[in-house]
Amino acid sequence: MKFVKKHKYAFITASVFLVLFILAIFAMKSLLYPDDKKSIYGSRLDGIEDMEVSTKTINEIKSELKEEKFVLDVNYNLEGRRMNFIVSVELKTDLITAKTAGDIILENLTDEEKKYYDIQLYLKDNSEESVESLYPLIGYKHKTSVNFIW
Repeated sequence: MKFVKKHKYAFITASVFLVLFILAIFAMKSLLYPDDKKSIYGSRLDGIEDMEVSTKTINEIKSELKEEKFVLDVNYNLEGRRMNFIVSVELKTDLITAKTAGDIILENLTDEEKKYYDIQLYLKDNSEESVESLYPLIGYKHKTSVNFIW
């Protein structure tokens, strides 16, 4: 008790600085991250409930792609308003044949879905050697464009 009484002003000063330091941390957090409670997409996903692509459509796209001779595997991922298709192709598939995967995707989507979603198509092979490989190849279709851009 004697020590506390002797250093009373030091304890008061240290506690004031501690409170100010904690307040400064909260102020910096609110300055640097003002909307951390909001969605990362903001209002860009408004109305996505009305334009959801059914799992039936996605499964049809996957099955049609897998029916092609050059396709080994198909993966699908939806991120916001961007549809990602990752297609593994055989090692010696030429580019013109591989690019037909984009046409298969577009044939199975409605015009409204094509105008609402951006579509990315990743073509890759499963080779260990990347020296002579033509892949990976990425095709992108913006919602306002008609075809893929490679």
